[in-house]
Amino acid sequence: MARGKRAEFSRLQVAGLWLCTVLGGMATGAGLILILEVRLIRYLRDQLESISPVERWLGRLTFLWRDLDQKMILALGEIPDEHLDHTVTTGKWLAAVGFFGVTVLLTLFLRWRWSRS
Repeated sequence: MARGKRAEFSRLQVAGLWLCTVLGGMATGAGLILILEVRLIRYLRDQLESISPVERWLGRLTFLWRDLDQKMILALGEIPDEHLDHTVTTGKWLAAVGFFGVTVLLTLFLRWRWSRS
């Protein structure tokens, strides 16, 4: 049986494909984590907005004596919206580049695996 043109990859090329696929997956995961962290920060800020101004003022005044969770929520309220918007944009780019990188490299790797069998 005559086979079609086989794609020949060396072990180094296969290792490179695997490495790039893993890095693409990590970039996708990091981008999604960034996006979800910003959503959590915005949710906590909305919860902080529902607290009365007097309670917020007392929270800032007694910041040193607060629990770690309460300190974190009060500190997250101080992050400017511009920084959160840039973080979401970065997360979207990381997720998109990682996803397309995994898609292209996984296609190459699967083509190599199927040509060997």
